[in-house]
Amino acid sequence: MSEYKQVKIGKLKLKGADGKIKKKKKRKLPKEEKTEEEITIDEDANSHNGWWSMNSFDKLNGGTIAIQLFNNAYIFANDNGTIKPGKLHDGTEYSGPKDEEMFTMIKISEIKVAFKSGYGKYISVNARGDMLARSEAVGPQEQLEVVIEGGKAALQGHNGYFVTLNDDNEIKSLSKVAKAREMICLRTNASRSKKKKVENEEDVGDVRKFEVGYVKQFQSFGDHHLKLHEGPKSSLESARGKGKLHEAMLDRREKMKADRYCK
Repeated sequence: MSEYKQVKIGKLKLKGADGKIKKKKKRKLPKEEKTEEEITIDEDANSHNGWWSMNSFDKLNGGTIAIQLFNNAYIFANDNGTIKPGKLHDGTEYSGPKDEEMFTMIKISEIKVAFKSGYGKYISVNARGDMLARSEAVGPQEQLEVVIEGGKAALQGHNGYFVTLNDDNEIKSLSKVAKAREMICLRTNASRSKKKKVENEEDVGDVRKFEVGYVKQFQSFGDHHLKLHEGPKSSLESARGKGKLHEAMLDRREKMKADRYCK
């Protein structure tokens, strides 16, 4: 439906020369190198149109997800706020979700999440264990705990019961234990590529070298002699370890009282 394509992920709502002037070349900062994470062929994701399983807590991130039930159907949100198991796609049980089967997952804590439907409403569990997608904001009833063990996952409502698909084809949060019918799969089509973090030169280089560069920015000297603090660089290395390298260099300049721009 068109409403689904209009919904955007938002903030979590909580209740309560040659005649020509040569242009100076700007120094380019080192860019982050992007490297693809080495991913083994994921036959499971391929059979679900690229939607892969978040089967561990380190993969449990926010974004667009689909909730697959034990019978391989996805949870489907109706425009009236009710939810149900969707139909199996294209005559097979393995395919990607439809628009109405896509939710935005908001990570509240390491194990608790909330799900927002394409209609902008949050899934909640009421006192009877019914699951509806009608809430405007997130409160205790809208928070579901993700339980993962041995690569298998289940969802537990605020009432302490697990989400299950009962014999009447209804999705309820009424199971005391997590067995086969309570097993779910949180799937996402988010990219699994990672950006390789480039180390900051100031975090790994010679601190004395950076102090020289720092002093050159501020010192106004007429005798063409660079004046540096005579103290050991070990104090700078210690300050860098605490994330206070620039503050330490400024302190050293102030103690020398040689720079008119120092306080």
